[in-house]
Amino acid sequence: MKATRIQLCGMLAVESEGRRREDELPGRQGRLLFIYLVVNRARPVARRELLDVLWPDEPPHTAETTLTGVLSRLRHVLDENGGAHSARYRRARSSASARRDSGSEERRSPPPNAPGGRSSRLSRTARAATGF
Repeated sequence: MKATRIQLCGMLAVESEGRRREDELPGRQGRLLFIYLVVNRARPVARRELLDVLWPDEPPHTAETTLTGVLSRLRHVLDENGGAHSARYRRARSSASARRDSGSEERRSPPPNAPGGRSSRLSRTARAATGF
């Protein structure tokens, strides 16, 4: 398996399986989410947080549907060849579903878009780094 290379500083570059992929990312929102998820790869990122990244002020009434579509297209681009990251994603999703079904309480945190909140700062960082 070839390594994946991601460059966030300067021009965005994504190389997977020996092939450049950045032009395949789904538009401005897809690139923004990709960058945000790469920067936060060491921790789970909630959907609410991703909504705040895309719409820091007030999300439109179609925000959930739009987010689902952008994430689906992003997954398709990054998992075109069924890489190991797809198995990791399925296991994580399955585990989260099992916790939810068992009634386990998920960790609650302050709203990520609260002034000075973590996602607010990270969203500004992602936007500044990409010029969005």
